[in-house]
Amino acid sequence: MAIVSAREQLGIGRQTAIGSLVAANDMHALLADAGSFSASETVEQILDQGRRGAEAMDYAAYTGIKSTEIGFDFPMMYGSGTSAAGNTGSLLGILLRNLLGSSPGTDATDTLQTGRIGSTSVHNNYFRLGTSKQYLTIGRRLMLHGAADTTKDTRFGAARCNEITISANAGEGFVTCSASLTAKSETETNMTSLTNGNFKATTISDNMAMGWENLQVATYPQKIVDTTVTNIISWEVTLTREASPIYTASNSQDYSDIYLGPLEVTFNVVCDIPSNVQLAAWRAGTTGVTQFAVSSGHATPTNAAARALVIGMANSTITESPLEIDTSGSYATVSLTGRGLANKVGVVMQPSGNAFTTATNLNNVSPIEILIKEVGEGANAPTY
Repeated sequence: MAIVSAREQLGIGRQTAIGSLVAANDMHALLADAGSFSASETVEQILDQGRRGAEAMDYAAYTGIKSTEIGFDFPMMYGSGTSAAGNTGSLLGILLRNLLGSSPGTDATDTLQTGRIGSTSVHNNYFRLGTSKQYLTIGRRLMLHGAADTTKDTRFGAARCNEITISANAGEGFVTCSASLTAKSETETNMTSLTNGNFKATTISDNMAMGWENLQVATYPQKIVDTTVTNIISWEVTLTREASPIYTASNSQDYSDIYLGPLEVTFNVVCDIPSNVQLAAWRAGTTGVTQFAVSSGHATPTNAAARALVIGMANSTITESPLEIDTSGSYATVSLTGRGLANKVGVVMQPSGNAFTTATNLNNVSPIEILIKEVGEGANAPTY
């Protein structure tokens, strides 16, 4: 027998400051996979175990500090398919900007570089490790049997993303993503300001990144530690930063701020073995550029190459774990685990990425750079 379960509408919005929740009707639709969204609210329980002569352990319980762990999965979906100023970019871009601390900009000194391609509405948007603190509001409205239950509306504020995993498989469908965030406890119920009961749909598009597509290889070839390859079967990249809430004497059980630790970048790649290229690179301890690229198969607004996702590491190692060769199937594969490194000057994206120098941009030597090619309008890139 099928189980009838609640459905939900989810929203996401970037806060102007840690104490400023995004209004419900200003949040953009968050398209999480069905059943993947979770918001686990926790509270520290403080027990009174003072001995009073009776054979009892606990005499009273008090509530202490609070926080919420949020997680969800989603397909790599590009931003609005309509060419217009102020378009909201992809959900992945919103989360990357938050996790990396990227700031918008137009030149090599900025951590999020935006460059318009020619005179069209297609823009290159580069996400690199930055230093700014950013906060998100996550909203949830339960839909019980198709009707909104406004009494259970929830907003979680001051959220920071601390982990993103991006996965692609050439033999399967979408590029898939998962995200983890830490947020404050539930802040408000009954989001009556929601227009027509829906979050903004400006993040919604039918343009998906497909694991099998390689429309960008001429410009951004697939690489493993400096060697261009064509035998990648699947790859997975994980960006992780430890989230550390800080609680101060401010008469509140919620944290007053939240900090992210250093960025760790790891990846796993599975390749067919037509030659010993990957085997030789692993055995030699080779380091260098690793780069993965996929695109959208939809032809609007200009052509299929108008949207792309490129992940690059200017320096990386593939000796993170033992070399694994699998000969159990009809063909042999090699599985490699690597790590992005920040000890090599410059960014990996070529030819559009600008090189950094340690003399002027110490903070911009990022272990990873991610390009999301999306549609905006003229000189106005999508916003994240």
